[in-house]
Amino acid sequence: MSKGIGIILVVLGHCFNKGNPIHNWIFSFHMPLFFILSGFCFHIEKYPEFNILLRKKISRLIVPFIKFWVLALFVSLLIPYMRKDITLSTVLTVLYTGWPGPIHMGSIWYLLSLFICMCAFWILTRIETELKLKKIVVVMIILSGLLGCIISKLKSQFYDTGRVAEEFHYFLPGNRLPLTIDATFTSIVFFYIGVLLQKKELLIFNLDNYLIKIGIGIVISIIVSLFLNSRVNLHGCTLGNCFYFYLAALAGSFVVMIFSRKICKKNFFNYIKSCFIFLGKNSLLMLGVQSLGINIYVSTINQILNKNYILFETVPVKHGVIMFFVVTLIFFPILYVLNKRLPESIKI
Repeated sequence: MSKGIGIILVVLGHCFNKGNPIHNWIFSFHMPLFFILSGFCFHIEKYPEFNILLRKKISRLIVPFIKFWVLALFVSLLIPYMRKDITLSTVLTVLYTGWPGPIHMGSIWYLLSLFICMCAFWILTRIETELKLKKIVVVMIILSGLLGCIISKLKSQFYDTGRVAEEFHYFLPGNRLPLTIDATFTSIVFFYIGVLLQKKELLIFNLDNYLIKIGIGIVISIIVSLFLNSRVNLHGCTLGNCFYFYLAALAGSFVVMIFSRKICKKNFFNYIKSCFIFLGKNSLLMLGVQSLGINIYVSTINQILNKNYILFETVPVKHGVIMFFVVTLIFFPILYVLNKRLPESIKI
């Protein structure tokens, strides 16, 4: 349920420009939500050996990442408007950073980052167990979160003052650490929060007074994300005020999880439950294709209307709304049906 709601929020957030309240609010928690849910569903006892973890997660995360990457490159090269910025240098940078945004499928960075989170958590847990280093996991997760905040502050010091990209603190291709590692320093904090939630439920997830909890969570996330903090982007390592970032991210994520739990206990919401569960079960496919679909829509509108709309920058609100319904109601079901008919060996 929560994954289904989350993937709809991902699409909705990607259909509006930076600075739009809907975009800024959704971006404050939509990716932290997915990392929390992934941690919540991660059971380390299933992976007694590291090679078992590697084998299964490469199959579940890295192989789909590669398939989406190839699909995005192929489609981008087919469409003249989308291939104009694709060069050998661009492709090599994409491979290095692990962010396929330049080939119009940026969202799948999540798969790579999640893979790193799981491997790092397994290694830290094993070190804590084998060497009897108590709380080493907690300490390293906290340090990772602090490092993520430092990276965000360093980045804002350069870009907020208008200094050129070449002066950015990494001096690396794409001004990023390889394979989304810089974003993963923050992502793993939310992954670990999810792991903690599966072990011991917090009082906040008790459905007593759930309307009050949902109301408080929404108010906190909206006020913090729209009035107290700047726009945030987990992958972009732009967190603004780190305290406000974590507060809004946790408040928004908990609202979705409490709402999902309540809906699941109501029989008269069966149709709504079925829809969101369907979306949640297919969230991997949707995560990959939604970014490509949105870029195709913008490219098509630019050609038809002779415009030069830039995603996240200059797309009018009316086109953002239309784009959301087109991608959600038409693009996803078609791809899902096609995916069901493909041979198992080449399915995404």
